[in-house]
Amino acid sequence: MKSLKKSLIILLVVATELWGPDCLAQRHSRKNETATDTTASASLAPLVKKIGGMLPLRNANSAANAAGQIIVLRGGFAAERTKATPERQQVLTAAIFVCDLMTRAFDERRQAEANAKATKVVRVTPSTRSREKKRQANEADAVFDQAVVSNWNNRKAELISQIGIAYGKLQSLEARSPSAK
Repeated sequence: MKSLKKSLIILLVVATELWGPDCLAQRHSRKNETATDTTASASLAPLVKKIGGMLPLRNANSAANAAGQIIVLRGGFAAERTKATPERQQVLTAAIFVCDLMTRAFDERRQAEANAKATKVVRVTPSTRSREKKRQANEADAVFDQAVVSNWNNRKAELISQIGIAYGKLQSLEARSPSAK
């Protein structure tokens, strides 16, 4: 778990240095000059579409990559929001909220996985030497693991729904705002 945290921190530092808010703001201002600008919802669309596939337990690689992309996008939206018109600020605030919801979903997934691993370590004891006790312990583990996965799948559905609703509101704000692009 510590190595995963270190890897995420290193990824965030590198991403911030390479694609930090200042760099994204400069890139965005160049895009505005060339009329090939993309909306906030278009930037988030690939991640929102794939969020369900990135949240299963024991799927840390795709989640770590997406978490880095979300942080970079959020930084760009925050940098742009400081200079934007009030209408555009609403759109960017909504985009930041979507990023925050996705980040929270990844954090909850990580926490659920860590809790499952921690409780499994506690349940394995040296007193399970006989075959019957080992069988009973394995059955208890299977039941508990199924409960953890089932609870996470329910929570994951709630998180995906919240992200979908927030993304829909972002799209609605962009459609109503003439300066959203």
